[in-house]
Amino acid sequence: MILLACSPTRRLKENEYLLVKQQVIETDPQYNGNDEIASFFTQKTNRKWFGLYRFYLQIYNLPNPEKLAQKKEKQLVKLDSVNAAIQEANEMRIAQGKKPKKLKKERLLFGEWLQNIGEPATLLDSSKIERTKSQMLQFIKNKGYFHASIDDSVALKPEKKKAVVHFLV
Repeated sequence: MILLACSPTRRLKENEYLLVKQQVIETDPQYNGNDEIASFFTQKTNRKWFGLYRFYLQIYNLPNPEKLAQKKEKQLVKLDSVNAAIQEANEMRIAQGKKPKKLKKERLLFGEWLQNIGEPATLLDSSKIERTKSQMLQFIKNKGYFHASIDDSVALKPEKKKAVVHFLV
């Protein structure tokens, strides 16, 4: 219940929209290549769990980016001081003929691990829509439909910060 209560669009800035769906609409009944042409989408929507819930987007959005940056900075400062102390101790160990100790490595924070598992939000990008249209048009012309055209329409839901793109073939 707690995971479902969190909105996947809560970290989006103003004028950013989450791409939730891309759809090919065929206007010519003779053309039947809907599945083939859908493979040319340059933007992929976020994966859904059981076809209902954007689990990986939710996991990515769990950690607060500001707090994560503060924790990472604190970790790096502490790591630098520990490595400086080890470096000093290693100088003495080398002088005594002993093997030096290894320096500590940077560790992955839990929030970074969550973001590695999850996937960032797929934002609506008009340049990628144009690129998709040109690739689809080239594909259709290669199939022999020389007078084909592709139009796009974007349905925005500003209150939910979501967008749906329709390609009319």
